[in-house]
Amino acid sequence: MKSTQQINYGLSFHGNSILYAKHHPKIPGVEFQFFDNERSLKGSLAIDIYHYTGKLNKNEYDLISTAALLVVVGLFIPSSIVIEWDSEAARYNEFIKILQILYDVRAYCAKIPLFSPTITIQPSNSKVGSGYSEKTPGYLRFPNNSIFSHVLLFSGGIDSTYSMLRLLEEGQKPLALFLGINTDTIDLEWKAAHKISADLGIELLRCDFQIEGFPKKGADPTLWPQFGQFPYYNSIPHGRDILSATIASIIAKRLNCLYVAFGQEKESREKVILYHGRKIFRHDIESYYGNKILNLWLNRCLDYKIQLVSPIESFTIEEIRLDMINNYPDILSATQSCFWERLCCKCVKCISLYLIQRATGINIVQFPINPLTDPNNLDLADAVNSKIPDNEIGYGAQIRNTIKKIIRSGKYGNEDYWIQRAIENLL
Repeated sequence: MKSTQQINYGLSFHGNSILYAKHHPKIPGVEFQFFDNERSLKGSLAIDIYHYTGKLNKNEYDLISTAALLVVVGLFIPSSIVIEWDSEAARYNEFIKILQILYDVRAYCAKIPLFSPTITIQPSNSKVGSGYSEKTPGYLRFPNNSIFSHVLLFSGGIDSTYSMLRLLEEGQKPLALFLGINTDTIDLEWKAAHKISADLGIELLRCDFQIEGFPKKGADPTLWPQFGQFPYYNSIPHGRDILSATIASIIAKRLNCLYVAFGQEKESREKVILYHGRKIFRHDIESYYGNKILNLWLNRCLDYKIQLVSPIESFTIEEIRLDMINNYPDILSATQSCFWERLCCKCVKCISLYLIQRATGINIVQFPINPLTDPNNLDLADAVNSKIPDNEIGYGAQIRNTIKKIIRSGKYGNEDYWIQRAIENLL
């Protein structure tokens, strides 16, 4: 039985690869071309937010484009980056630090040596698109002119939903921002986000971005190494949070709002791993350190004092799910809590929710199959391997704790393969 989900992709992960990037010609984003020893791939990432913001000023335009660049670099992890850019946003120390955080996490996940990309920035010969304005626009287009306390990054998942609930309980008035990407889950995420925000009376904005060639299930792991094969990696890049925070910060500035809220629970904020002598912040920009660097970068580029906050940073994954099960069952049933599709029953999000419902005996979300019966689930193999620390496993502490609760209750059978393995290996 394989005891860990980590896969070594070898030198193809970072050796002799180069990414060329420049401004998208029409709207904020990047055009890119990636080369390695075996292939060349052209593509683009572009996002249109003018429906809400109107024309962007230079700082805003540059900042969104540079955030898009971070997403693309995070997808390819090239050894060299050549940026055709006139943007100051791509030159700040914080930008380099964010890149290094992304590289460290990917190196750890692929179990390869730590490394840093070489970066060359050269002047651009092209003009930015028609959405650029020399003047700072003083308006924001959205249906309601009410004053908001927070712009909340909202995916329709459990953690961002719980963040919304916490803000409402504190008497705050959040404006929700949904940022969709062309993955297998976008329609499901939007359906969940739209229903939950409508039920709670929250105003919701939607922006989408597209990445040409973005991986689908079963993508070539040598080209998209941090995604690998379904379902053991997230189909949505961590870079989405960087782009979401950037757009949310621009919207917040237009509204004279000081807070951008994330759904980052305790483990995401605190999880640190020592890898090759360096501290790796396991959840990159969701960590306290990564969040601080991102916050500094946004403030510097926008010349505005945004504060990135997490209303749920003191709550564990288990506490959040227990509260949702016991006190918000209807809202929980509407969430989209799966990395790949509606209840794939294999990813750690599905496993996490299934186990805690099993431990409590309260089934709000009806799973079509029992994940514990699948002997090939590598995440559960890690969870029952006592040699692997909690912080090296996705949702590790909560999954192990709820497995132990199920064992203590005695409510399991021979078909629960991973409960039987946990009895042998974990206890």
